Amino acid sequence: MYEWRSNPKTDGGSVVRKRSQIPLTPAKGFGADVCTDQLAEVLFSEVSMDVLQMTGNDHTEQTADPLELAEIKRRWNPFLERLPEYQTVCEKILAGEK
Repeated sequence: MYEWRSNPKTDGGSVVRKRSQIPLTPAKGFGADVCTDQLAEVLFSEVSMDVLQMTGNDHTEQTADPLELAEIKRRWNPFLERLPEYQTVCEKILAGEK
């Protein structure tokens, strides 16, 4: 679904994508929850690994120091504000259950 930000005929306007849910097709034999949980795990793991690589320490999410953990959580926050149902995925990552 798209919408115009301004009048395209008079000032050129721009098309922007409206926020909508992205339909995900789960693999055969799995429910949609499995697919979205796996996607969330990849997203949050990538964010945490970015922080750990930035610091240059040889840490994992489970052995991160307090400053690294604070930065990981700070970077996760914008996603969790929109997707609070994936808080448990983040907790599992920090506990090493991923």
